[in-house]
Amino acid sequence: MCPRLEPIYNVMKIFSNITNGESGIQLFNVGCRLSSLPLPLAQLRVGAVILFAGRYWEITSVGESRIIVRLTKSVPSPIRPSYGKGGGNYMTSIVAQKIKMVLSRRTDLSGFNLDKATQSCLNDLQDRINPESCQECIFRARKASKYFYYTFAGGVENKILQVLFSKFGHSCQLIRNAEGIGIYSDEPLDFSLTPDDDVQIREIIHDYWQSFLSLVDTGPFFNLLPISLKRKEVLSQIDHGDTISNVIVMRNRTIIPISGRLF
Repeated sequence: MCPRLEPIYNVMKIFSNITNGESGIQLFNVGCRLSSLPLPLAQLRVGAVILFAGRYWEITSVGESRIIVRLTKSVPSPIRPSYGKGGGNYMTSIVAQKIKMVLSRRTDLSGFNLDKATQSCLNDLQDRINPESCQECIFRARKASKYFYYTFAGGVENKILQVLFSKFGHSCQLIRNAEGIGIYSDEPLDFSLTPDDDVQIREIIHDYWQSFLSLVDTGPFFNLLPISLKRKEVLSQIDHGDTISNVIVMRNRTIIPISGRLF
């Protein structure tokens, strides 16, 4: 946040456009309000550490609806905000691809000071991926009778893939708690069967627009809108930017088997 915007934000003359951003416990640091976070009240005490915005914050004072924090070093089990599963909570393709870069050792994490448990988990994941062959690929793992496909395509893109495969008669679901990372099926999936025509994909998305309701933000009066406006509201948050092209490139990705599930 720039210096000219920060004073206006701190006196509450402007607000975040994040759903329910005004609720929760307010965090203050050296007189500035950092955010309002959904934090477990029972864990908020002086000396406890919160993980927020990629940094660790130690609580120095606890008030009725606010806490004061200061930057501190990493700890093994920090308090984490719990945002729940409201609409609009999905991983973007940018974040998903960044995770893939980390797993393939194409991003330097030496300055992040990861705790031992996290570093051990990351090392285990990285050891199962060949960094030389993962640039343009989809990882496939098999567990019991299920096939897991790690596309790292993003939440909306994976949802579109799920809709496409389901339309063509293949059982397909998003990986729970890793919706932006992969999909799974009871049978092998052939990604070359997905359309390479953006017009065709858009037509399918428009026909199945209600499948994307869990991924979008809707206002309090959404259910009062006519169907045509509901569809328009949903599609405006799904069909934009490079979303369709990100789906189309998946049909040409090389499938690389790996041992065990990643997520």
